[in-house]
Amino acid sequence: MVQVRWGAMRLLDLIDHTRYIALLFGVILLAALFVREMRRLRRPEEILSETLLVWSQVALLPIAVRPTGMAVLREGLHEGGDATLREALEAVADGLVIYGTNGVVTYANDAAIHHFGVRIGERFDFGGPDLQEEQLWQRDHGETPLPRQSVAAQVILTGRRVPPAEHQLSCPDGRTMKVQVTVAPLRSPDGELSGAVCTMHDLHARLQQEQDRMETWRGDLLRRMAGGIAHDYNNFLTVILGNLSLAREAAADRPDLVEAIGAIEEASLNAKDLTRQLLAISRGDALAPGTADLGVIVSRARRRAVADRRIRCDVSIPDGMPTVAMNPEALQQVLEEILISAAGSMPTGGTVRVVAQPDAAGIVLSVIDEGVGFPEHDLPHVFDPYFTTWHRGHGLGLASSRAIVEQYGGTIGVESAPGIGTTFRLQLPVRQGPARPAVQRSTGVRRVLLMDDEPGVLQVAARMLRRLGHDVVTAVDGADAVRKFIRAEAAGTPVDLAILDLTVPGGTGGEVAAQRLHEMSPDLPLIVSSGYASGDVLTHYDRYGFSGVILKPYRLEELAQGLSQALPQAAPPVEQPKLWD
Repeated sequence: MVQVRWGAMRLLDLIDHTRYIALLFGVILLAALFVREMRRLRRPEEILSETLLVWSQVALLPIAVRPTGMAVLREGLHEGGDATLREALEAVADGLVIYGTNGVVTYANDAAIHHFGVRIGERFDFGGPDLQEEQLWQRDHGETPLPRQSVAAQVILTGRRVPPAEHQLSCPDGRTMKVQVTVAPLRSPDGELSGAVCTMHDLHARLQQEQDRMETWRGDLLRRMAGGIAHDYNNFLTVILGNLSLAREAAADRPDLVEAIGAIEEASLNAKDLTRQLLAISRGDALAPGTADLGVIVSRARRRAVADRRIRCDVSIPDGMPTVAMNPEALQQVLEEILISAAGSMPTGGTVRVVAQPDAAGIVLSVIDEGVGFPEHDLPHVFDPYFTTWHRGHGLGLASSRAIVEQYGGTIGVESAPGIGTTFRLQLPVRQGPARPAVQRSTGVRRVLLMDDEPGVLQVAARMLRRLGHDVVTAVDGADAVRKFIRAEAAGTPVDLAILDLTVPGGTGGEVAAQRLHEMSPDLPLIVSSGYASGDVLTHYDRYGFSGVILKPYRLEELAQGLSQALPQAAPPVEQPKLWD
């Protein structure tokens, strides 16, 4: 690069009579340097700084080295003496600054003035390595010495180019920005140092892109990790809760055992809520469709989330509110997390107001507290996973709440000020069109094809189905389920219903199996079962040929309800399970 620039200046010594030839030569150098630097795979902003620097040195030199020096340059630029050059420099998005030998700015293009805050006639420089004290005084031109730690000072005092480097720039208007700076000396044809030229490239866009990429990568990694953990955890909980419900039935005459089993079951259900939060963050939550009465859900959430008697919860929900188009459990979880956050922000007590109003898009629900509030710098992170300002919090509640609301087509936002309080505002979707018809409880002996790739789930689900009075045929994946179905048809013992696990890693899942089963038996009722799904099969199961949904983890009660959903017309069961609240 140095040899190219030296050759350019030597050539310009011979063509001092025409600046346009110099400008053309600069353009040629620009292209050559661009190709050369691209081959080195350098960053784009470094290439731009290098080429702009050479262009400015080559193109400005015939003007700068005239007898009147930089004064002629300023006259040419500001009075139209060299309109082509001036237009080119002013059109450049990067800042271009020319210094005199005293370190004062003698020229700055439009970007340098308006974006970087450079002022002509003043010193404008960036920090750099310390120069020796004697060097600073070697070039005393009778004016104030150049400041220490100055990049331009290094170039003017040493006559050597400063390679591209990143600097923190404090602008006169108070802004702070990261910039890529390149500074090189300007010399006259006889080799005398006449100043320095500096290019500045704002790195904000690049840094923002890198930050966005990092945030995206972190988010994807977190979602994959949370989804994988919660998927396996839901299978474990299905085994635990299923066996607990069976044990509770068997110990119905032992109140002490029923109490102990109930305590274990309650702890397992709390773990179920935690997996739902992880799945919501991973955007793989198995969100079942449904509708919810907002007044009923708010009442339930208030009882569970606001236990401190010093905190008052006022609810204002007008009569005739439309039904919320969300699963009741999901909506209750969202409201509980917001109310827990509100209560936690008022350690000495206060009032939480829950206000609902219908609008054109659905229902606007506001939860307003009188707590300590969030600082302004924390507001962008309120819904980030694992962000919390509460010593007892784990940072999943509000993150999962936003994920759940957004997956149902709603929105959630927050407004807060320290010492004033916080307002969470939710836009909730409402039910459009008529509700799904209610179904009667299904019973009677049925032959059920049960498919799941997890042996523990397969075993406990088969036991619960038999406890409900049904015959069971088990399969380990979708292909096995199709084979078992064909075999049962050939044996004269056809299947009445199939329960299919949606996700089977490395095998045929429930969606593909459902298509094949419907090709052979279009009227066969199918139930989809899963604790994790990245698509909309669970939310819009009927579009995929399913008659119902059973979400993992499930107990005997949820399994019975799922069968009722898929088999609406049946006689009373052979044996009803004893359901326990």
